[in-house]
Amino acid sequence: MVSVSAAFGKPAASELQRRPCVIATFEHVPPASPSAIAAAIAAVEPLPEAPVVQISQDPASGNLLGLVEMGEHRVELVGLNQPAPEAIVTRVIEASHWTDEHKDLARDHGGHIVLDYAGSCTNGLERYLALYKICHALGGKDLRAVLNEAAWTFSPGGLVAELLKAPMLEEVRHQVPPNVWTGFVGLRYNDGIWYATKGHEHFDAPDLVHFVPDSSDEDPADVLDMFMNLFLYCIERRVVLAPGHSLELQRRGLLHFEDAPTDVPGLRGNGETLAIVASK
Repeated sequence: MVSVSAAFGKPAASELQRRPCVIATFEHVPPASPSAIAAAIAAVEPLPEAPVVQISQDPASGNLLGLVEMGEHRVELVGLNQPAPEAIVTRVIEASHWTDEHKDLARDHGGHIVLDYAGSCTNGLERYLALYKICHALGGKDLRAVLNEAAWTFSPGGLVAELLKAPMLEEVRHQVPPNVWTGFVGLRYNDGIWYATKGHEHFDAPDLVHFVPDSSDEDPADVLDMFMNLFLYCIERRVVLAPGHSLELQRRGLLHFEDAPTDVPGLRGNGETLAIVASK
């Protein structure tokens, strides 16, 4: 697919930046039974050892604190019987590419649980699958959405359930679907649009940005396709792109990578962010 002049190794992103954190939303925070949650997690697929679930829930408010451990996975929980922060909800819903029906359901909630990954696993996909197993175990069919602030997107509850079925688990482990756990946004700036990815740092890859002037006929779908190909190439072959590198991509020609601008609001991601410049 591509040829690259790049170093191999680990991208520069702090461990805190690489740790995914998601917000599960519900009509209200559901009653949390540690044994039921552990059983629901174990039912998804065989595990080397039984999950350990510790939860303290206020019977009056429904608010909770908890911890779930599954082998090398450790997830800290904080649940509040109130909507998730409005700024986060607005950003992930408006930036996502889901239907209005899915967006309305994600927006319409009265309780949320924050799941912060704190385990030792270094595989980005397996970290997210651990989080999604817990989200599903917490709410089942009552799970409305999983908000991903870092990636500027969300997953409807129905998608979470589908992803945890055996055939889908096999499929996503064969190739990570970029549009599930990463985002794609367009930011108006002067005489054009900066297109940008979000959330790549959770997979040890840089976020990517590309400027398309208003005078260009470049299709946003082609930009998205370029981003996804580069993302998959980086995570599957453990290639690390950095400023000054060049790469040749089929149907795109020679691409150059520079440090992304710092003066465009919202453009840069939480980790390394590279601007793609086509060869002239």
